[in-house]
Amino acid sequence: MDNVTPQVNEARCHDPYLRCALYGAAQTALGITGCGVLAHSPQGCFQLVDTAFGWQDADYTETQTLCTKLCEAEIVHGGEDLLARTILEARELEIPLLFVLTACGPEIVGDDIHAVCEDMAGQVDFRLVPIPCAGFRGDQNHGTDLALDAILRQLTPEPGSDARLPHSVVLLAPHANANPTWMGDLAWVQTVLARLGAQVAATLTHNTALDELERVSQAEACLVLSHDAGQRAADNDSLLHR
Repeated sequence: MDNVTPQVNEARCHDPYLRCALYGAAQTALGITGCGVLAHSPQGCFQLVDTAFGWQDADYTETQTLCTKLCEAEIVHGGEDLLARTILEARELEIPLLFVLTACGPEIVGDDIHAVCEDMAGQVDFRLVPIPCAGFRGDQNHGTDLALDAILRQLTPEPGSDARLPHSVVLLAPHANANPTWMGDLAWVQTVLARLGAQVAATLTHNTALDELERVSQAEACLVLSHDAGQRAADNDSLLHR
């Protein structure tokens, strides 16, 4: 029998069970404690936010979730007015920050959530963080990267003269994991780092307080805890100021 050189397929396999980008972005945003997440979406897509809420085991007494509940009229003609009204209604909530996420429909018809958030910023007491993350943009791993990008760009301080935290590390994307016991894995990593004399400057994201984000640019290194998401943030020097 002739020798046959095996053909190696360099392409990574694609997990057909992955949800869309909206779900990954919601997972990431819901890892910031005490904030709100507004899905600019039909009510059916909002179920993804509910599922992400459970995956993060977010505190329902602190974290608020909202939805614009788009119907046929808004999907056809645009829902920016409804988004603006929903943001105003959120003034009743005691939150420091509201993430605004998009589903496919509003992005297809051209709703500009950045412009709406800019217009509404002076009318609310909380900060608005828009994250375009329609499902057609990619899978949930890409949605995690989109949300991490928005968080790092909009919520972390610019690099300055602050001294680096000695032996410090930022943990990236622990929630982007198919293992349902990922919180235990995260706790194990934190324990090991503590035994090695390292301190965790911030975890992006799980039970992440807003003041943790102020320490991101002071960390000496970052550690990506997922094979599928978070590497883009780790590689971007302008984000983590390496």
